[in-house]
Amino acid sequence: MEFLPISGGHVEPLGVEACFELLRGHRVGTVAVTDGALPVVIPVAYGVPDVRPDVRPDVRPDVRPDDRHDDRPDVRLDGRIVLQAPILEVLRRSSGGVAALGAHSFESALGSGWSVSVVGVMHALSGPEAGAAARSIGLDDDAAPRRLLLEMSAGHIVGWRFTGG
Repeated sequence: MEFLPISGGHVEPLGVEACFELLRGHRVGTVAVTDGALPVVIPVAYGVPDVRPDVRPDVRPDVRPDDRHDDRPDVRLDGRIVLQAPILEVLRRSSGGVAALGAHSFESALGSGWSVSVVGVMHALSGPEAGAAARSIGLDDDAAPRRLLLEMSAGHIVGWRFTGG
């Protein structure tokens, strides 16, 4: 992969599998939704069930190659991420809508880190479905009533690794 120089360091685009591996090793991020056409960003705990995402080329006739922000091919994913969030009405209202999950790690002393963003449709879970989702990421499903569990389909994922100069 080609490195791009940025402020004395480099930025490396990550593949889908590398993005999911980073997400599996991290548990805290933010989810962005819209509420009344305004953005809302909420901290969440998340987990990625131990399944390999199905990756297929995404044919997007509406996007010309010269309109893209990078030279990586678009992919369409069949994967899922389970989110654990505070019980907030804005998240309940966002169920069935598009959401974005961001997860990041940065070591300021070394000037290195990574960032992964996932866009997909988010659904609130309840009952046995919430318990099964909690167990799929290693959470105690007895605590499910005290938190909101959501499942997000991983429709599009992009990630970067930053290294210091």
